[in-house]
Amino acid sequence: LSSSATQHIDVITLPSHLRPAFLFKHAPCRRAVRAGLTFELSYGAALKDSASRRNFIANMQALSSVLPKAAHSAGKIKSNGLVVSSGCDDAKLLRTPSDLINLVTLFGLSAA
Repeated sequence: LSSSATQHIDVITLPSHLRPAFLFKHAPCRRAVRAGLTFELSYGAALKDSASRRNFIANMQALSSVLPKAAHSAGKIKSNGLVVSSGCDDAKLLRTPSDLINLVTLFGLSAA
């Protein structure tokens, strides 16, 4: 990513209810996180049907395998570059923060 691109982009939102359109590779994903970008996955569609749930899990596994794990150094917690949001249009589909912490922990990420 060029420095001019990162000045205009903060979050890369991925359609989590669809199959990944491309492979997530270590170098570009980690370069994006080092440049200050964050990947976002929404869990809302995964609560509606099994195909969306399967695709959300595939996307989460793919991202968790290439994103850096959160690191603790000198009292600071470095982000792992992932934001999990609801994306819900119905309040019944919202989950508690502890549910989301359990979800990201399941995929080997820390909730920093």
